[in-house]
Amino acid sequence: MFKNQIYKLIIIFSVAVLVLPVAASAAIVPCGELGNPCNLCDLYDLTQNIVNFLMWGVAPSLAVFIIAWGGFNILIAGGEPAKKQAGYKAIKTAIIGLLIVFGAWIIINEFLLFFSGQATGTAKIFYNPWTEVRCEQ
Repeated sequence: MFKNQIYKLIIIFSVAVLVLPVAASAAIVPCGELGNPCNLCDLYDLTQNIVNFLMWGVAPSLAVFIIAWGGFNILIAGGEPAKKQAGYKAIKTAIIGLLIVFGAWIIINEFLLFFSGQATGTAKIFYNPWTEVRCEQ
């Protein structure tokens, strides 16, 4: 019981060490400073910043940490097959999670490119790339 709590604390601390510096430099909220009131365009920017932060900052960092943790469990398993299996399961889960995240991005990208006509050169429905927010008031 005590071992599991220590592992959880190590995981939480490590994730905080990996994520907090990235979050501090991300400038997620694009408005609200002196003389810069928020509007609807800032909501779109905020949503895009959150998606970019989670996809390109948190997901790869977390996956690398989980893979390293799984490898560490395999390394220290010794004669315990359960600990070795837990390490393999952690690595497998991290890789599958990354495949889901980036696979969903690719599927959405191809779907929107196909239906916008940008891939084939036909009529365009979307005038901006879906990964960029351009809002004009």
